[in-house]
Amino acid sequence: AYLSMVVAGLFTPPLEGGLRALWPSVLRREEQVHTAYAMDAVAQEVMYTVGPLLLTLCASRWSARAALLILNVVGVLGALSVVLSPPSR
Repeated sequence: AYLSMVVAGLFTPPLEGGLRALWPSVLRREEQVHTAYAMDAVAQEVMYTVGPLLLTLCASRWSARAALLILNVVGVLGALSVVLSPPSR
């Protein structure tokens, strides 16, 4: 499990930077772009705060293996949502 986490961490593309670069081409008005940047920053901070808490709760409720499995499933689903979405440009 640890090796798979190391491999996944090494080969994960920088999606946040790519998303931030796309906002101006996807959104039409400047105020929408600023709102998107703000919402993106807030969502990222919420994930940094709530994510470890949820993982800890899962590990204490069930097991560390179950928590890692849930984390990996959520990560794969997130990656699939990016890969399967239509191009924005």
